[in-house]
Amino acid sequence: MGQEAAATRPFDEGERYTGGSAADYLDFLGTDLWPAFNTRYDIIAMDPRGVGQSEPSIDCKANQETEGIYSQPFTTPDNLDPKALVANDTKYINKCVSLNKTILAHASTANVARDMDLLRKSLGESKLNYFGYSYGTFLGATYASLFPKNYNRMVLDGPLDATDYINDPLTTPELAERRVRARAWALLPGLRA
Repeated sequence: MGQEAAATRPFDEGERYTGGSAADYLDFLGTDLWPAFNTRYDIIAMDPRGVGQSEPSIDCKANQETEGIYSQPFTTPDNLDPKALVANDTKYINKCVSLNKTILAHASTANVARDMDLLRKSLGESKLNYFGYSYGTFLGATYASLFPKNYNRMVLDGPLDATDYINDPLTTPELAERRVRARAWALLPGLRA
């Protein structure tokens, strides 16, 4: 780090969500997005295991517009074809799991939190400052739980309900799409086997 950076404290920008790259996001928008933060902190974005610039990355080798979970046309209650939805999702998930077994076994939120702590240590910092939103709130809460003495400031913007997210994700408003998919699975119990 240069002299200017050494005078500031690192700030891990935790914009992390399934399928998203925090590093690419920061590269694209630059540090000008948070000018007040940037005068006081070094803004650092870290991609979670398997995502974005991390290696190895999770690659399902699928055209996301036609084969992926979010392929078009988007599933709504008005156009729900449960059998087609379950078949498409099952094919995609099985392909993705078979292509990524090695990384998927290590791509948990707890492991990403441990990676964040390794980043903190590698920077020579005694404490981490963190800003997270969306999935980044769950990651920040996990970090705080695993390393309660290793953070200074933590902002969790719009946090997920961690208990519901882990134990009953189909009831959380943030995961409404999962409810539609779960309903499709419930309508076709024979396809789950």
